[in-house]
Amino acid sequence: METTYLLLETVWLYHSDLENNGVEPIAINRARLPFEMILSPKESFAIYLASYDTHYSFTGIQVQLIRNNRGKLFAGYYLLTGVFAMLSTLSFTITPEQVFLD
Repeated sequence: METTYLLLETVWLYHSDLENNGVEPIAINRARLPFEMILSPKESFAIYLASYDTHYSFTGIQVQLIRNNRGKLFAGYYLLTGVFAMLSTLSFTITPEQVFLD
């Protein structure tokens, strides 16, 4: 018995007026987003699953996110987390007698 299977082709990416040839990545840079997206097609491949006695074909896209501005990340995450940690540390200096109500 001859085994045949369908092998998917490599993904072609389209975005606005950009088109790739199935090999080159596409870079998308939107002003609203704090990062640049790079979409790269992955080559298709097939694997044989002996337990099911069949072939499966796979293909995909790799998405890379490259941050444009680290200042927003620093101010929006690291700075706020640091302030919260400092305030939490200061709360250990308050004795229970100072907040106890009679």
